[in-house]
Amino acid sequence: MMFDQDAIKFRKTGTEIKEAMRARCAALRARLDHRNRALDALMGDRKKLRSYLVLSVEHRYNMHEGSGELRGRDDISSEEIEDINQLCKRIREIEAEIYRLELTLAHLEDGKEFSLSLQELVAYGFDVKP
Repeated sequence: MMFDQDAIKFRKTGTEIKEAMRARCAALRARLDHRNRALDALMGDRKKLRSYLVLSVEHRYNMHEGSGELRGRDDISSEEIEDINQLCKRIREIEAEIYRLELTLAHLEDGKEFSLSLQELVAYGFDVKP
């Protein structure tokens, strides 16, 4: 029998939540730094960046959907376009999550006690404690 996850509540103080959020922000920043280095490398490769920008417009509007698309010798593959799209999407998601956590950190009261759902506990960065 499955239990109702929403029925379980975890009591945490603002201080405990802030501590978990700071750890979560640090982990997210490390992941963001890794992805930013990959994006910097792409931006440093002018030919690849140009190819991405030119081809991604075509890709975005599906101008050659289903046809054998002709590409130049220096053009990047559709797989590379998808990889870059995923990289940029993930950077945006991480930045948005960091901002959300920092906004909450700025306004959360230390001494107040909160009742958190399992999803909130995970989202705020709480971890299994030994």
